[in-house]
Order: sequence, then C-alpha cells, then structure tokens
Amino acid sequence: MQPAEDPFEQLGQLDSAVAYLTRVDGQPFQESRSLNYSFAHQRLIAPYSRMGRADDARREWCISSESFTRPNPTLVRLVEEARAALASAERRN
Repeated sequence: MQPAEDPFEQLGQLDSAVAYLTRVDGQPFQESRSLNYSFAHQRLIAPYSRMGRADDARREWCISSESFTRPNPTLVRLVEEARAALASAERRN
C-alpha cells in the first residue's frame, strides 16, 4: 500500500510539501502544539525520504514515534507507512 500523498507530493513538488508541513496551523513547529503537530511530523517522513534526506526523515520519525506510542488501529497504517518510507531512505544512503 502506498502512503497517502498530499497534493504537493502528487505533483512531485517535495520542497513545497515540506514547506507546507513545517508550518502546521500557520505557525512554525516550535510554536504549535496541536494534534496536527504530531501528524505533520509523521507526514514529513515520506517527502524527506523521497528527497534522499534520510537524516531529516529519521529526526521526524523520532519525534513522531514519541507521539504515536500506542496508535489505535486506524493510525497503525500511517505509522507503518512512515516506517517503510524511512527504511527506504536509509537503504539508499
């Protein structure tokens, strides 16, 4: 199963996807503490991985993993997709 992509990712505009996701709720990450904050970190793993930025993907994985310690069944798929994207990036490096 392919990870869900946002419109920027679908268009191959990975830099735009990263720029959008790093401004959750219209605020830089360090100022945002909403639930969207946790999901944005999880969503950043895929574009960083596709860009070959394994270190950035790993950082986002670590942050995301702190939020999703015991995901409900609906979120397990998202966690697995992120894990697979990270593994793919690390294999390329």
